[in-house]
Amino acid sequence: MGPAPHVPDPDAGSGAKAPRIAYVLTEFPALTETFVTTECTLLERRGIDVLPFSLRRPAHASVGAEADGWRRRTGYAGLQSPWSFGGSAVRRALAITTDHLRLAPVEGAFAARVLPAAAWIAERSRDVLHVHTHFERGAAILASLVAALLDRPWSFTAHAFGVYLSAPRALAYRCRHAAFVRVSHQSLGTRLRALAGAGTPIRTVLARTPLPAQFHVADAPSPLDPTVPLVVVARDVPKKGLLLLPDIARELRLLGHTPRIDVIGPVDVRAPSWATDTIARLGPLPHDAIRRRLSQATLSLLPCRIAPNGDRDGIPLSLLESMAVGTPAVSTRVGGIPEAYPGELQELLAAPEDTVGIARIVARILDSPGRRRDLAALGLDLVARDYGPSALDPLVTAFMGRPAPVP
Repeated sequence: MGPAPHVPDPDAGSGAKAPRIAYVLTEFPALTETFVTTECTLLERRGIDVLPFSLRRPAHASVGAEADGWRRRTGYAGLQSPWSFGGSAVRRALAITTDHLRLAPVEGAFAARVLPAAAWIAERSRDVLHVHTHFERGAAILASLVAALLDRPWSFTAHAFGVYLSAPRALAYRCRHAAFVRVSHQSLGTRLRALAGAGTPIRTVLARTPLPAQFHVADAPSPLDPTVPLVVVARDVPKKGLLLLPDIARELRLLGHTPRIDVIGPVDVRAPSWATDTIARLGPLPHDAIRRRLSQATLSLLPCRIAPNGDRDGIPLSLLESMAVGTPAVSTRVGGIPEAYPGELQELLAAPEDTVGIARIVARILDSPGRRRDLAALGLDLVARDYGPSALDPLVTAFMGRPAPVP
């Protein structure tokens, strides 16, 4: 497959070499993970030289101009013998594999299978300062193997999906062996530290997820137009609560409102259909189109819930994207969502599964243009303060090996 393309050095010609970080993913760039490409772009603007690698090519032809640029720069893993790194490096990598076989056999088998790919990536990453990844299962195992072969520190960004569904002992092992675990909200760090137990402490770094450049903060709240549909931006998975939409629409009718609801995002054709004559499935749209629809919407809605298998959201980026364009976002008190709704914004949250409560919040805002405007302004202030490019400052600090705030 050939070596990874050269990544330009932001400080080339200045006499200073930018610190280089290997980003090791299992699939990059991915349609529903544009936050990773946003992060890589913002890190380079901060003087970090990002070297991206992926175990496999993306399933979708294109996920936007920014992601396409990163796709062209990504090294897609081939196979190489790890013995080129010497006996000590191989022993470190084999220790990770055998430990995972003991703690979670399926994950151990994955580690054994991807070791030649890890060696291929490591060969092309010999000058990196640090190895990082997103997600705490396969990607974290792959990154740990690359780091072991290079004898470099490594870290991963934890996401609620993997934290709640990974084999607990294997996840705790990875948390303890990583230089740090980056979390985007406090409750996730609390969960990981409890999982790791009272043994070897783990280091968590709180760095919020910055908004994509397309979702720069609007100057003012979006206008109220009750004829414009409510907008839902979500994948068709149980934790997003899309199956609750018909009940929410029914409760809204009882309260005197009959808005159309447009749902944007990939649709799982195997999932039970929640579409009705007032709930439309639009499928995936480009980021610019999503921003436009959110900015025109009266409200956005995301009735998050805890899925039957325990899966749940952290802080869905679509809620913050809605706030960034001046449209209030109604959701539920699940996972890290309450952390993104301080103070008066809490009135936009209902209990999970409470379709009556969600409908009442929506109806109250539709009936109160002034209150909608106030809540929209609070949302604009929030995202401008907490979810801009500076949200990554703690992560940059941690990459450079300096102490960072621990949540």
